[in-house]
Amino acid sequence: MLWRRKFQSWLSSGGLPAGSFRADLSQPSLLPAALTWVSAQRGGTLLVVTADSSQADALICAVAPLRSLQADTRALLQIPEVSDNRRQWYPENESSRCAALALASSEQPAVFVAPAAVLLDRTLSRPNFQRRSLELRCGMQISPATLAEQLVELDYDHEYEVSRPGEFARRGGIFDLYSPLYEAPVRMEFWGDEIDSMHFFSPSTQRSGAAVTELRVIPRGGAVIQEQPGQSSRLWEYFSDQVVLVLCDEEGICAHLQEFAGPEALADWQQCRRHFRQRVHLDCNRLGAAGGAAGEEEELPAAAVPVVALDELLANPLPELSGEGGLWHWQQLRDNLLRWHAAGYQLVACCCGQGEGERLRELLQEDELTKALPLSIEPLELSVGLLFPQEQLVLLSDKEIFGRQPVQRRYKHLDYQYENAVLDSADLEPGVLAVHVNHGICRYLGLKLVQSGSESYEVIELEFADEVRLQVPLEQSHLLSRYVGGSKNAPVLSSLHGSLWKRRKEEAGAAAWDLAAELLRLEALRQSAQGSQFKAIPEWERSFASSFPYRETPDQAAAIEAVLADMADSKPMDRLLCGDVGYGKTEV
Repeated sequence: MLWRRKFQSWLSSGGLPAGSFRADLSQPSLLPAALTWVSAQRGGTLLVVTADSSQADALICAVAPLRSLQADTRALLQIPEVSDNRRQWYPENESSRCAALALASSEQPAVFVAPAAVLLDRTLSRPNFQRRSLELRCGMQISPATLAEQLVELDYDHEYEVSRPGEFARRGGIFDLYSPLYEAPVRMEFWGDEIDSMHFFSPSTQRSGAAVTELRVIPRGGAVIQEQPGQSSRLWEYFSDQVVLVLCDEEGICAHLQEFAGPEALADWQQCRRHFRQRVHLDCNRLGAAGGAAGEEEELPAAAVPVVALDELLANPLPELSGEGGLWHWQQLRDNLLRWHAAGYQLVACCCGQGEGERLRELLQEDELTKALPLSIEPLELSVGLLFPQEQLVLLSDKEIFGRQPVQRRYKHLDYQYENAVLDSADLEPGVLAVHVNHGICRYLGLKLVQSGSESYEVIELEFADEVRLQVPLEQSHLLSRYVGGSKNAPVLSSLHGSLWKRRKEEAGAAAWDLAAELLRLEALRQSAQGSQFKAIPEWERSFASSFPYRETPDQAAAIEAVLADMADSKPMDRLLCGDVGYGKTEV
């Protein structure tokens, strides 16, 4: 497409000084475009620094759509914080940080985004991180016991089943391992002390995936984050001095460190920034650099980012197109579109959803002045509209078109799967009543370690009538569930030697058959009943749907189509819409 070629031309337009430089941005909303422009012309690794985690989240989400328009194969990832100034622990970020440190230590070109405070954190030094990493290969000689010991030293958790990064499980010659570097765990099959095969698998379904020939295991958890004498360093020391340091509003960075970390952190920050030979300053509303570096940075050459943000085109964006305010908004947008078209600009509307694109087409067709306006509509979610004077290109976002503020989304880190425990402690705890499918009502006594020859394994210990105890293998835990009674009186424990439980199961089975027959009768009545049909009104439905500021998820879109189909059918609707609070049931 012509507009994509123009965007590519803008990315390669040049104009950047060699070495360090400063670019003063007229608006903070220009930051994602400026970063995309700089990264397109500076190869290798870039380390982008923000004031806090929320700004890093917003920046990486805003840059991602622009990067999709360029042929940049470098990874874009965030180095998240694992605890805040209140020392609250974020376990879902720990694996993402370890994966980022592994990529940084490999020196593969990438674009990293991190808050300044994260770069000042103490962590396992880069040489020790590399030395303690493991490389596993098919055919490698290593015993499962030795591998388990090495994983424990790297702070991996030994679990019955792996379900999240940083866990491993061992069952005979089967060894499951979930490294933070991969999106799925790996199952290794041993033949004696030799790794015979490796393949990915799904923790939920246990189904095997693609085969693996090599597996890299990196330190994690306390082995990386906790300070160790003689083995620790600052996180920024993982990056060589050849890495390009991009500072997003250094004045804001220093102010944030001063307020939340203190003067010592500012001194550490100055040492960090001096480590890098090339520094790019992207300053918003610059009044002079903070932290005692203003005099030095005044001598840096300046560069102008050849793009204009359109978020201030409308002085007071309205929340939605409705009434007189919506008409005024459209007239102002229409006048600008006609003016840009007369000046030879190519117009592209970047709409985040199909409904927004259809609504814009309706607005263009309803206005006599814009019926023949050549405007392309593309499915692209931009945080702000952009105007490129040299390329004569205008990219409009939903903010300029509909007057809506962009929805703030949190950057999605590496998927963190919480432990699917075999026995959920919230459901079963020692002393509570439980039900075994084959033996009846019992009392759950907990897990017990049993020694059998040279091996030990866990079993579930249950108590039945007459204080008779039964040990059930842990792999049969699916036969056990918590007792939920219908009365306040405690039930009598079942006997392992009687037939009462068997009779009760048979009676319950007969009652279930009766219930099923009644349900079938009711369903037959529903199928034969006649209801009212409601014809579709596409124009009204699209207009109503486009008023919602959120893009429908695939599940929401499927539910909407199903409900509309029910309303158009002659049979009465019989559908239950389920969803948690805030999951879009009202829109559906």
